[in-house]
Amino acid sequence: MASRKERLREITEHAHKMINDHPDFDRQWIYQALEEHIILEWGSAQQTRNDYLKSVAAMLKEELAKRDSEIEAKIPKLDNNLGMLYGKPPSVVSKEKAFVEMLQHLIGPGNDSVEDKQLISELVKSGKFDGESEARKYIQKFSREGQIFEIRPGFWAKS
Repeated sequence: MASRKERLREITEHAHKMINDHPDFDRQWIYQALEEHIILEWGSAQQTRNDYLKSVAAMLKEELAKRDSEIEAKIPKLDNNLGMLYGKPPSVVSKEKAFVEMLQHLIGPGNDSVEDKQLISELVKSGKFDGESEARKYIQKFSREGQIFEIRPGFWAKS
């Protein structure tokens, strides 16, 4: 298959031959035919270039989506209900859930805070926490994370 330049050269040579062989032939028609051919070839080249650019853009989009999904898979997911990260050991997740559930139970619908001593004693009674020191550790942890805050000394509320 001939390239566009070769086809255009063949048409031009044919046009010159027609003009030389038939001097009374309408030259304007030949020039119009050449112009139309050039416009069609240019449009075809533009379309080919556009198709190429679209295919390159699609390949880049797929590659970026693949890379994003790989990166996203490495990021720990956030649980909207409890605000905890997946990917932690089950024992830690279990203790965090128990802490949040106990806090919500103690705060109840009407109260807005719970006393420190009451929260610690209930956490230890639940059996999930080994002792008072571990319960205090989780209170400090949730306080640092901003999930609970101290309303006044010794009284905690959920954020």
